[in-house]
Amino acid sequence: MQVFPVPSGSDFGGRIPGGRHLKRRRLQVASLLLAATAMVLGWRLQRRRQREDAPSLVGQVITFWVRVVFRPFSDRSLQFDLERLRRGIDRGRFIRLPSGVTVNAASAGEVQVEWLMPDRQMAGRQLLYLHGGGFMMGGLGSHRHWVASLARAFHAKALHLEYRVAPEHPYPASLEDCLASYRWLLESGVDPQQLILAGESAGGGLVISTMLRARQEGLALPRAAICISGVFDFTFSGPSHSRNSHSDYVEARGLHRMEQHYLAGHDPRDPMVSSIFADLIGLPPLYLVAGGAELLLSDTELLAERARECGVDVTLRVIPGMLHAFPVMLFLPEARRVRREMKVFVEEHLAAPCGVQKIHHAAIDPR
Repeated sequence: MQVFPVPSGSDFGGRIPGGRHLKRRRLQVASLLLAATAMVLGWRLQRRRQREDAPSLVGQVITFWVRVVFRPFSDRSLQFDLERLRRGIDRGRFIRLPSGVTVNAASAGEVQVEWLMPDRQMAGRQLLYLHGGGFMMGGLGSHRHWVASLARAFHAKALHLEYRVAPEHPYPASLEDCLASYRWLLESGVDPQQLILAGESAGGGLVISTMLRARQEGLALPRAAICISGVFDFTFSGPSHSRNSHSDYVEARGLHRMEQHYLAGHDPRDPMVSSIFADLIGLPPLYLVAGGAELLLSDTELLAERARECGVDVTLRVIPGMLHAFPVMLFLPEARRVRREMKVFVEEHLAAPCGVQKIHHAAIDPR
């Protein structure tokens, strides 16, 4: 069993006379022992901390692995390979969709989009989802499984879009695509009072920016919005940027590379890219969630503070010990709990006079 793969071309094993692959086997044994130690440590911590907000065993193992194994090796790597990162996140297209959800390709003007439609829907209920990826990666395939799970949980017809990304298309290209898709939804007859706008990471930041631009243009705003681990401060000035600098898989140098590619010299204090500096008066109710161990935690906390100052109804959830965008990781108990909370938030803000309807769709292969 190969827990931590040995890089190709390494000097581990295969060159010792009479002991072929000895070093490789030792590395594998050490990896297994490390994983077992992490599981035992997590179990002991969970036994000692029987609180409702205590991280799960799986969550503690993941956090331990990031802090002790991933970050020490990652910090020593000097290479930033954007194409490799894009290929990695795009593997999400191979994750199986939840049952009862069909996918139909479409276009919102010049923006490529997909409809994800669960068999059981509330009449008129809509979700517009803006994916994450540091403004530099991600798309329809990478987040299809996650958006499908939300569509099914919310009993909503979901629109998922593939906005342009940096460095090929710096700011404001992604925001323009999100606003165009939102406008297209309204022009197609969608009731904004039955619409939820949601996104994670970069997409969470775009959720707020899209609503600010929509307000500027006099468009009706959605009924409510959900932001997961959003990017709301390109000055990176919050305390979590130092406090959680070694506890998350997101690194400070990655954020600065994101700023260089996405802003391309644009003012990082512009309210359209750093929502914590924006006038948020009139925005709909917000559900904000972040992990207690993530680098961008302060972004969410500062946005919640700013939104409340502007009279916005804010639900803020900080889950102890969790990493960046953890709700997307549905193998985590905390992620499934947050998804249930988001469902309650949606039910509280969207009227459902016609109840749940079972709808049959013709499936179209998005690949």
